[in-house]
Amino acid sequence: MILMFFLACGSGQDSGLATMPIEVISCAHPDSMFEAAVSVEVEDSVTWGSINFQIDQGDRVWSTNLQTDNRLTWWTHMQLYELDCLSDFEFKINYEEERK
Repeated sequence: MILMFFLACGSGQDSGLATMPIEVISCAHPDSMFEAAVSVEVEDSVTWGSINFQIDQGDRVWSTNLQTDNRLTWWTHMQLYELDCLSDFEFKINYEEERK
């Protein structure tokens, strides 16, 4: 099994506390090199209306909305055909403010 793991945090001075948001993205090939298992977890101290995840590789683009129970912790799991975790890919996480 091949597993790639990425952790992204906001920039700032080290105060000993985690800088928010904390974004954890993992990409693995547990069953086949032609199918990637992608997991995304986001934790923040801000309540968001929605969070969208997009991953790009070559001319392929996949995107989905993350799920939440409390608007502070978000997650999704994707099974993506033709995504190669060992090759370069880009991702972005889009945050949408909560409507009042």
